Amino acid sequence: MNNYFFLLEKPYNKTLIYHSGNCTKIVDFTEVRKFSKIASNIEFITFFGKIYPLIFWGQTHVLFSYVPRSKLKQNLNF
Repeated sequence: MNNYFFLLEKPYNKTLIYHSGNCTKIVDFTEVRKFSKIASNIEFITFFGKIYPLIFWGQTHVLFSYVPRSKLKQNLNF
């Protein structure tokens, strides 16, 4: 199983959930820009009713970061 990240929005902070195989780590994370990278492949998923871009980061890492549904309406059919 590939390593990947969930970046979930919260009212006062951001929580980073890192999953690798059977190991899941949850940490508070506020500096989102650290993970801003150019991706060669982007897909979209829904997670608890929100839309997240699935960004393939090299061959093993994926970043899920929240994008408002209104910004995706013109490009995606949801």
